[in-house]
Formats: sequence, structure tokens, C-alpha cells
Amino acid sequence: MTKFIAISLIGFIIMSCSNYENKAYYKIEIGDSLELYYDVNSCCNRCLITKDNAKHLEFINSTAITEQDEDCEGCTSVSAYRFKAFTKGIDTLRIYTVSGGMNCNASINESELYDMELIIVEIE
Repeated sequence: MTKFIAISLIGFIIMSCSNYENKAYYKIEIGDSLELYYDVNSCCNRCLITKDNAKHLEFINSTAITEQDEDCEGCTSVSAYRFKAFTKGIDTLRIYTVSGGMNCNASINESELYDMELIIVEIE
């Protein structure tokens, strides 16, 4: 029984470590990097429309964190928007969800946005 509990506990810890979730508020220092996670799948895209409005964070890139199998339709993978803090201040970032057929680089009407994650970043 003790072995079962230990194995279950280890499995739970490993599963919880792979859970990519953003906090609503981050406090970081100049020079620190920040990753904001988002899901990628065929039903919807996650768009960081406000990255160009950031005054204290520099957008570095968007990169895949987990990969999905090519033959797996509808599967979800995780990607991250990466930033670097370069001056003191507060930036507010918004990650919006749009339908899968929409491109984040195209102009998007407010009516096409259906979910928003608000993230506040304070740089000291």
C-alpha cells in the first residue's frame, strides 16, 4: 500500500509540473525573461494582440513548449510568448481567443474575440 501511495504521489507531482498556466500578476526585475503560455489546436487560436503596446517588456518570440503528433487532429499543444523586461514600470497584456480559421496577424474585429486572459506585469 505504501508503494502505491508513493508511486501515485510521484505521478501526481510529475503531472502537476507539466501544467502550463499563466498567473494574473507577475512581479519581475529588469533583465528577467517571462513566458506566457497558450494552447494551440484546430478549434481556436490564442492571440497576443497587445504585445506592441508594452512599454517595459520586449517581445522576443513565440515558441512551442510541447508538440502534438502530426496525425492527431484536434489535439492540443502548448506554446509560449516570450518577453524580456528592459525598464521599470507596469505593462498589461491581453491574450485573446479567436476561432481556428483566423490569423493573429490579421486585423481582428472586437466582435470576433471571445475570451480574454488579462495579465499584469510589474517590472522593478
